[in-house]
Amino acid sequence: MDYFTDCPICFEEFAEQTEREHRTTPCCGQSLCCHCKECLSRCPFCRTEWDDSGNGWQRPGAPNPIFAVLGQCARNPILTWYGGKLAWALGSRAFSGAVGGISSAAASAAAVAAEASPAAIGGLAGGALVVVGGAALYAASMHQECQSQRLRAFVRGRGRRQLYPAGSSYHSAAAALFQAIHWSLLPQKNGMPHVYHGSPWRNAKRESHITQVRALCAERAPAVAMTTPRDVLWGDLTFCFTLWLEYNPHTANWGACQSYGMPPLHLCWHNRWREDLRHVISDLARSFMRFRGEADFGIKEWSCASCLLVMLDHVLSWHVVTPDRGSSDLLRADMYSYQDFCQKLLQCFALTWALAQAPADADLDSTQLGDVVDIRSHLDVMSGRELPEVFRNIW
Repeated sequence: MDYFTDCPICFEEFAEQTEREHRTTPCCGQSLCCHCKECLSRCPFCRTEWDDSGNGWQRPGAPNPIFAVLGQCARNPILTWYGGKLAWALGSRAFSGAVGGISSAAASAAAVAAEASPAAIGGLAGGALVVVGGAALYAASMHQECQSQRLRAFVRGRGRRQLYPAGSSYHSAAAALFQAIHWSLLPQKNGMPHVYHGSPWRNAKRESHITQVRALCAERAPAVAMTTPRDVLWGDLTFCFTLWLEYNPHTANWGACQSYGMPPLHLCWHNRWREDLRHVISDLARSFMRFRGEADFGIKEWSCASCLLVMLDHVLSWHVVTPDRGSSDLLRADMYSYQDFCQKLLQCFALTWALAQAPADADLDSTQLGDVVDIRSHLDVMSGRELPEVFRNIW
């Protein structure tokens, strides 16, 4: 660069009667081009302010980024409200584990804010909130050991449970669990698209089902005699269904679960939650295999309980991508459609349940019934899965 012929700011050559025409700064007399002088509100050499009519931080003639953001927010108020609410929640979670980083960032932000206008501070805060929300969204989609440990603690602290009232038949419990799975595979409301997404109707039905399931079993007092295999079988199964029904989806990928998400919001990523819950029920399948042939209950009762656990594993196999698209490692869905997955699983569930309810001496050939899951074979598959250390022997 030639100091006498080139602008020291943009390095363009001076040219008469153009925006690159030679100019000098009014404060210290340094050379620069006309374009650079008009874009600046203070001297780039001695930092003297040239014109106090500006806001002190925005280039003259440049579009105001704050007004541009506010214009977008005004045009999309609903999206802005939900986006801000989500970003605030996620940003709060992200900040909880970054105290040291925040201290440094706060010091830097304070230095900037000392010379910035209120509008600039608002724009900076809004931009930081969006960035933090995006970072938190990405971080939350990753597996977090603290959530796995929380789920393990809930299972380990379930206590000794039995069917309630004491001595009642297992049929009412089996029917309630059957209805819960059947409901989860139906559209949320007649006439609405069949998607996996949160809604007021879904949440109301979920609350109704979880109340019914919790009422099926009661925790036994420590003074009561040892639990029977039947108590353990149905107590653990109903508790497992309670863990499943606790998850309340807000969107296809996001939801809240008290037994998995960290307080106070209990937010968690759907696919991470379902993966860990499948680990939990796979470990429960190993307990079910030990109960097989117990004299405390017949093979039909064991088949009913096992069928419900196997079907729950199928429901949790759905890997969500969008509200209506995803995949399963157990059941192929046409065009990765959630609706097709649910319809096929409903038919499969009905046939498998009918086979589990059939009398032990009934001569039924499962190969002629179509899409029927072999309960014992699938329990073997579940119990043979490689589990993370945190989910081994938790039942």
